[in-house]
Amino acid sequence: MWRPELRTVGDDSPVDEAGLTSYQVLIDESLQATGRRGRGGDLAPVALGVVAVHGLATLVVDGPLRDQVLTWSQAEPMVDAVLDLAIRV
Repeated sequence: MWRPELRTVGDDSPVDEAGLTSYQVLIDESLQATGRRGRGGDLAPVALGVVAVHGLATLVVDGPLRDQVLTWSQAEPMVDAVLDLAIRV
């Protein structure tokens, strides 16, 4: 939904609205699951973590990690590391 051919920045289209809504769900669920925020209660690290985990998922599903990460037990340490780095920002 964030691909440029599907949307125009700030166009307030249904695709844009759905993207922003789903992004907020990811942030809310991440906060609930981890109970963590950045320094001073900042949500930016959580948002960064969500985007970083999405990037990792893309590498696993469609990219160079596709044939290397086949189980959750292989992926979980990478997800934890990405979230830890993002939340430390």
